[in-house]
Amino acid sequence: MLTSKERVIRAIERRSPDKMPIWIGFDGAECHQTIVRNIQKEFDSDIAMTYCFDPDFKPVAPGYSWLGYKSESFGVTLGEVKDNPLKDWESFDRWSAALPDYSKASCYDCARD
Repeated sequence: MLTSKERVIRAIERRSPDKMPIWIGFDGAECHQTIVRNIQKEFDSDIAMTYCFDPDFKPVAPGYSWLGYKSESFGVTLGEVKDNPLKDWESFDRWSAALPDYSKASCYDCARD
């Protein structure tokens, strides 16, 4: 039987792991971590979670996510997008220019362990 790490590496390298790991790209917010714990209980899978964070990132405006949208949450749900940054193709360049720069090594400091 493979370890979780071996399974994730095999999946990344497309070398047929014994079972498929899953990835959930949530941040450290408690409601997101609750979702992760529930999925881990329900499914017999390994989860590799890597948080990428651009330390120099500034959102387009207060309250906006790293993907450039504002959402309204209803309890512990992820919420609903309230201000879609891609209303039309003309908004694409402005939206993509505001995304974090994930080519910087500092974005992956928390994943080095």
